[in-house]
Amino acid sequence: MVNPESIQMNRLMFVSARVGFVVGAVTILGLFGCGLNESRDSSPVYTMEQTDSAHAHYRRTTLTSGETVYVHDYEESALIFAGASNEQVIGHTGGGIEGGEREDLVVIPGLDPKDYVGLVEPMQALGVFRNIQRPAFDWRTATFRQIRFPRTDGPAAQKESGDPLLIAEVVTALNEGKAAKPPSYVSGPFTNVYGLYLFSDQLAGLPYCAAVYLDPTGPVYLAVNVSEREWFPAGPLFSEWVTTPVRRVKPERK
Repeated sequence: MVNPESIQMNRLMFVSARVGFVVGAVTILGLFGCGLNESRDSSPVYTMEQTDSAHAHYRRTTLTSGETVYVHDYEESALIFAGASNEQVIGHTGGGIEGGEREDLVVIPGLDPKDYVGLVEPMQALGVFRNIQRPAFDWRTATFRQIRFPRTDGPAAQKESGDPLLIAEVVTALNEGKAAKPPSYVSGPFTNVYGLYLFSDQLAGLPYCAAVYLDPTGPVYLAVNVSEREWFPAGPLFSEWVTTPVRRVKPERK
């Protein structure tokens, strides 16, 4: 099952006159700094607007302050930001309609806020926003150096690898594979669907999240993100890697 601590939201929509996030939000990994309220009050106010995306089933959300505009659309929906301790606030939404909780724009560690920012509210990260003056991230041309299977349970949980052959097999399956319907897959519930984090040179510390489906009958499938329903058979290297238990080193008895 998709873990809400592993998979960030994938679409934005209005819920009760505020921004809601369909798949779930990621818990922020730390507490806000002591000077947060002061920095929030003095930071620029951004106006939030939503329209239909050019991609079916997605919403395009913009944050605007003067000539600065950030956007969250299909291209940003699979980028994972889990928040950070002592976050640097560079703006806020000014509060929701009817006095709802306002969201903060914060610096993403390792990235220039002129390119990308994170949107957060107290104790949870909501999503990644890109400056519209910057080109969208394209996973097809990115150079990935590391992958992580962030499943929180099971013998293969929290696996990582920097094996270039393994990573290349994953990217090739997503980019060139022939779609196939998994034997036991049922559209709707996220049973046996997990995230797969791919870390690139282009976005340091901000992983791209593809999807993994572990079919109960044995085969493994990949999708370009967790909200897609087009699955591609995984190659033999990844299929073995993602289902092989992690070797745990037992501490020696004294």
